[in-house]
Amino acid sequence: MKKDEYGPLARWLALPAASAVCLIVFGVLILLWPAKALALLPVALGIGLLLAGGVQLAFFWTQRTLGSLPGFGWLSGAVTLMVGLVFLLNRNVSIAFLGICGGTWAMVLGVLRMRAALQKRRLELPWKTHLAGSLVYIAAGALLLFSPFWGIKQAARLLGLVLIGAGAGLLYGCWGARRLLERLGNAEAHTADSEDGAPR
Repeated sequence: MKKDEYGPLARWLALPAASAVCLIVFGVLILLWPAKALALLPVALGIGLLLAGGVQLAFFWTQRTLGSLPGFGWLSGAVTLMVGLVFLLNRNVSIAFLGICGGTWAMVLGVLRMRAALQKRRLELPWKTHLAGSLVYIAAGALLLFSPFWGIKQAARLLGLVLIGAGAGLLYGCWGARRLLERLGNAEAHTADSEDGAPR
């Protein structure tokens, strides 16, 4: 590959770099204003569920003669639409519902990890890390179940930190890839110049 052929590849890195900047910006906004981010979360989920339910109903309407379970398709689409409306019309209940679902998931996962840790202990395998992780999941699940609004708010802050970290990592990767392309281009240009200057 010639040096000038690395230019388009380097320019393509602008897209993931811009995505990384967006991730960092969103992460900072969520970290600074988690309450406002939570206020927008039910709206985004509600719109997404309405669109998904509408697509389901439209699909089963156009393919109603081919579906093996048409009743299930209509029911699934209708339930998705209703859940989307609930998310849009009652945001506080939606946030509490998300907190309860997240708390239940964390508790179940923590119990399963604790069971796996105890099994590893009986088998004389490394188990302390798994046990510590299970306790963290159980504690987080308990906080979400007993105080879903507070737990979701802290989860939003954690999401902000994750987005900032992911964006920074992606930006660093783009910078490293650009430097690598520049080095490859310079190396090939130097090789080509050496071949042109060599005696024939």
